[in-house]
This record gives sequence, C-alpha cells and structure tokens, in this order.
Amino acid sequence: MKNYSLVFMISIALYLFSNTQLNAQIEKGTFSLGNNIGFALLNVQDSDFRSSSFSLTAIPGYYIINNLAIELNVGASTTRFASFNGSSRSSSFTFGGGVKYMVQLKERLYLPVSVGVNLETSVLNDNNSPSTSNVNNSIVLGSGLEYLVNNKLSVRYTVQFLRRNFESNISTNNLNGFVGAFFYFTRNKN
Repeated sequence: MKNYSLVFMISIALYLFSNTQLNAQIEKGTFSLGNNIGFALLNVQDSDFRSSSFSLTAIPGYYIINNLAIELNVGASTTRFASFNGSSRSSSFTFGGGVKYMVQLKERLYLPVSVGVNLETSVLNDNNSPSTSNVNNSIVLGSGLEYLVNNKLSVRYTVQFLRRNFESNISTNNLNGFVGAFFYFTRNKN
C-alpha cells in the first residue's frame, strides 16, 4: 500500500509537470530564500502517550529553468514525549536537498510539487536512561499552495510525506504540515 501511494504521488507530479504551461513569473536565474515552520501534536487513543514537536527549516533555492528550482534545506526540531513511564525530549538537526516545480494555478497562485532527500541526526534525552543518538535518512514528497504577495514575497502552506529509514532497520511514515514565507531575488537583465 505504501508503494502504491508513492507511485500515485509521482504520477500526479509528472502529469502536472507535462501538462502545464511554463509561465515565466518565477524565471530562470531567480534565487529564493524561505523558511518552513511546523508544529505537531500527537495523542494515541486509549493510551496516555502523547507528543508535541516544533521545527524550523531554512530553504535557499535557485531556479534552473522557469518554475523549476533546486533547493537545500537546513533545519532543527525538538519533540517532547510523555507517557505513564515519564517524559523524554528529542532534538534533531536536518540537512538535505531536492527539486521543486511550481505549477501555476492562477496569476499569483502556485501548487509547489517537490521531492527531496534528507539526512537527520537526533539525540533522545530520556529521564530514565542515558542520552542516545541516531542518524537516519529520509525521502520527502511535498505539495501545497503558494501565493505570491508581490514579485519579491510569497506565503506557502506545505504538506509533506516523509519516509524515514533509521540505522536500526526501522522505517516510519509521517505526514506533516508547514507554513512559511519566501523571498525571491531576480537578477537584473541589462
């Protein structure tokens, strides 16, 4: 089932990419700099396990052709877990990159479609045992809506599917939501 979801999302992205006019509002040679801010709460039904997390990610990018950007991301997050066994906290640092295609829906409204890979290091501080560290890699698929306020500033809501692969051969799937603002810097054409 998980593989079918991935194939479905990639198929939609390819369809949108192949059937969309390249409208040069975000032109080749444009630099972008933005951020994603995420907050999540989790409560497991019929259990006292709960968690809350906050993340902040910086995202510089460069448009290699109209509406297609190569992006890097550098982020940090913190998560607090609580259950009847006590509480713990996890801190992580993420570095990655990917590509994003901006499908123009209206004059200033876009559907960003992105795919990328991340490397994440995390430290778990448990009140009952010594700290443990972990390294994982992940594949990220994302989409959302981005509205260009003017030629220099946009606001974005993004939903990302994240598949994490841990060192211990355990994998997790996450669906996360983010909000952010992006600034665009276009070179002068003289």
